[in-house]
Order: sequence, then structure tokens, then C-alpha cells
Amino acid sequence: MGEVVADEGRHGHVADRQAGHAQDGAGTDPGDIFYIRSTDRGITFATPVKLNSDTTTRPQWQPNLSAAKDGSLLTVWYDARESTTCTKGDPSVPCYRMWARKSTDGGATWLPDMAFSDVVTPLPNQPDSNIVFEYVGDFDYSSASTTGHLHTWTDGRVPLSGASQQDPFFDQVAIGAGSDTITITKAIWSTSRQQLLVNATDSNPAATLTCKRTSDGFVFGTMRTRADGDYQGKFNGVTSSPVNITVTSDLGGSNSADVRTKP
Repeated sequence: MGEVVADEGRHGHVADRQAGHAQDGAGTDPGDIFYIRSTDRGITFATPVKLNSDTTTRPQWQPNLSAAKDGSLLTVWYDARESTTCTKGDPSVPCYRMWARKSTDGGATWLPDMAFSDVVTPLPNQPDSNIVFEYVGDFDYSSASTTGHLHTWTDGRVPLSGASQQDPFFDQVAIGAGSDTITITKAIWSTSRQQLLVNATDSNPAATLTCKRTSDGFVFGTMRTRADGDYQGKFNGVTSSPVNITVTSDLGGSNSADVRTKP
């Protein structure tokens, strides 16, 4: 399932899931997220654009799309790229996180995809036998206000009687191109320590920065700050160089840098 929206310029936008898409010759991917754009009121549509950038064969599903008056778009979807399996109702098995991708020019181009929710949640169960479990998330919808893109989703991070349950969660991102600027000043991977060290600055010291591997979107973690605009991330257990990393903020900023290797 996907979502269709129209902006005030009468452009049509569609975000949808394509199943059974062969990915890089490594088996069959259960599902990827694609965006399709029309600039002639739906008479014709452009070639679909794949929005999830991961190179795994883990599934992405149930995308939702919002269009703001400033021409920005946000697509949000369920994404299992950070897990290896999912077990219904088991709070000890992380399954999916909400991921998103933003356009600031009406879908002509897209910024890098980014983690939208802050936890890789277990797959929640539905204890009410009168409700079909597979319907979860079917009626998620995104919308936009004058200041932000708004989205709800089903999350299983809060257990009930030892089992993951279905709870509605909400978050938003600002409209436009982002209200902050990120500069990555250091990105080093140590072979002996198996540690990734990332330093960065943000023009808005209130921002929360997250560091991820650019190639597949794997999240290393949140960077620390003293609210002075300087940020540092020390991530242990990184057994190989990520080659290139991307730092994103909750205010919309994003920047990438190559990683230097040292002993």
C-alpha cells in the first residue's frame, strides 16, 4: 500500500511499495519504496525513483507521503534494514524503524534517506483476536502543516505483560530545506580500537545529530554535545571502515564525509 497526494501546483505524487524487486543480484528483496511524480495533473508519470538507499535484502513497506505549501515532500515508511529477523510480540527481538526521505523541490530531487523514529522497535502483537494483525499500519497517513511534516506509525517498543503491543507514535520534521547547517570536521576509523570517531558542528546548537553509514543507512548512534554547537560521536565495535558517513539532524540538516583510516 502507498499514498497519493497533490500539491497546490496540481502536481501528483505517489509513494508506493514494489515487491519482489531483485536487488544487486543478491536474491530477492521483499519490498522497496518508490516515488512517482506527475507534472501534468496525472496525465503522465515519470520513471519511478527508489527512495530507500540500503543494499540489504530486508523489507521496506507501507510508505506515506505528505506535501507542504513550500513545495517540500516527505515520505515515511516501515524499514527492517537494521534487523536480521522479526518475531511477533517478542520485545527482545528488534524488527523495524521508521525511515524517511525528503524533497525540497516538489520531488524533482531527494535528500539522503534518514532514520525518522529513534528506536528499532520489536514487531508488536495484536492480542485482540477480533482484529486482523496484518492490518496494522494500513491506515497510517502523513500530512503537512504550515511548519512541519507530521506522521504517525505503529510502534511496539512498550511491552504489556511481557509482550510487545501496538501503540501509536508521532513525530514530525520541519518543512523546507532544513533550518541548520552541519559541518563534519573529523571522521576517523581506528583499526586497533575498532572505533569510529566523528566530530561535527551545527549552526543550531539545539539540534540532535545522528551518525549513520552512508552505504546502507546503518545508524551508529546519536552524537554528544554540550549545547555549544560542537558534537562528537565515539562508536565502538565498528569492525570495518564505513568508508563514508552521513550526519543528519532532527532540524533537517545533513552532510556526508569520507572516513580516514588509522591504526
